[in-house]
Amino acid sequence: MSVVVFDLGGVITTSPLAAFGDYERSAGLPLGLVARLNIANAHTNAWARFERGELDRDGFVEVFEAEARAAGHEVDATAVLDALHGAVRPEVVAAIEALRAAGCRWRC
Repeated sequence: MSVVVFDLGGVITTSPLAAFGDYERSAGLPLGLVARLNIANAHTNAWARFERGELDRDGFVEVFEAEARAAGHEVDATAVLDALHGAVRPEVVAAIEALRAAGCRWRC
């Protein structure tokens, strides 16, 4: 049996890191700030809690913005979440379709 695993952000869609950088530049924030906030306290930060479903969107915004303030910056966490919607990569979609045509099965 073969297994294929795809990650949406950065694989099937373009990486949100570029969009984070666009937001940081437009907001006058240090480049890489959003990524650094996402890495700090990796198991307990707003990002980790949001991914585990412990925070809803509003809770994430409140906690992430508080983490940014604690790091000395004002961040619009809604804009950060909006940056997650990357463009679909057609070559990856074609690869998925080829795997499906070859009989590969998967579950979501």
